Amino acid sequence: MNTSLGGKVATLIPTVWGDLTPEIKLARIQDLMQSPIVTEASLAGVGFTSSTLRTAPDGAQIELSTTLQRNDYLSMSIEYDGDLRQGYSSHSGQIKAKWDF
Repeated sequence: MNTSLGGKVATLIPTVWGDLTPEIKLARIQDLMQSPIVTEASLAGVGFTSSTLRTAPDGAQIELSTTLQRNDYLSMSIEYDGDLRQGYSSHSGQIKAKWDF
């Protein structure tokens, strides 16, 4: 179970190519479950259990994105997501093109 508290800032910038919407989201996150993660499985009739420690309980999440809305039918966006904790980090990104027809 995770809790988070944060905020988002976004704005709209008109350009000759369309409306540009940059946004940033920042959040402080806290994992309330501190017990190890246990995985139980069976392979060819043999059961086994494996456990691993959880990541650090406190951290930050950051999301950066910008969307260019060319018209009512075409938009393009770039997105980045990060989860930052002591001894752990996760990063992902996406590039999207959307055409409504």
